[in-house]
Amino acid sequence: MGLTGVSSFSIQIFYIGPPFAGLDALYQPNMNPLRTSLLCLGLLAVATAASAQIVTGYTLLTPGEGQAQGGSYNYFDDTGSQLTDGVLGSNNWTADLGLGAAHEWVGWCVAEGGATFRFNGTTGVPGTTRSVDTLEIGLNRAESSGIYLPHSIDVTFGTNTQSFAIAPAAIDNWSRAFFSFDVKSLGITGDFTVDWADHNTGHWTFVDEVKFGYGTSVRDGAVPEPSTYGLFAAAGLLALAVWKRRKAS
Repeated sequence: MGLTGVSSFSIQIFYIGPPFAGLDALYQPNMNPLRTSLLCLGLLAVATAASAQIVTGYTLLTPGEGQAQGGSYNYFDDTGSQLTDGVLGSNNWTADLGLGAAHEWVGWCVAEGGATFRFNGTTGVPGTTRSVDTLEIGLNRAESSGIYLPHSIDVTFGTNTQSFAIAPAAIDNWSRAFFSFDVKSLGITGDFTVDWADHNTGHWTFVDEVKFGYGTSVRDGAVPEPSTYGLFAAAGLLALAVWKRRKAS
């Protein structure tokens, strides 16, 4: 589940037990309440921005292929979310892990595989943007079965494309692995497309999972909007609680 924005929030703290050392750690002897409030505000803003946005889904550029293209099985995306469900295939691509032989793999042979991923980098914190900075793709290589690594991974955001070459023998035969790609230079803050290109209609490309790493940037001179003032109130309350605990001790 992804959120497209944060217009308001509330904080509720329920704690039963020994003194919480984490609050003391925020407050140093020479730190006044104002400084503590600013620190708490920064932590709240970063936490809000960091948790607000994730890739929420995708659309395949072409459906997975299978027996109609000469495959032993059908390598379809049966749920429409197999590439982001956290379920991985095994080194032996034919393995039945409980849902049928090769079920975890989505495959392409004649068509070129790829997907457009849905993402909105707008957070609820003015001046703060969420981005997709890294990409990991799970691939299989089993050349005796006609399964090859793609020649390249092409990532497109807007009018910009970044291509990553993959060596044909980058992993052992009959094995799977994640391949990682740094896409920070693309500045991905919205929907983007990933192509796993092979350009050989006699080769299969198998993908079992796509994962993402995120980053958060803050624009200089950002001015809070009214809907963000809840952050200030929460930070002030948290700072006051820290100050009172220190004073009482």
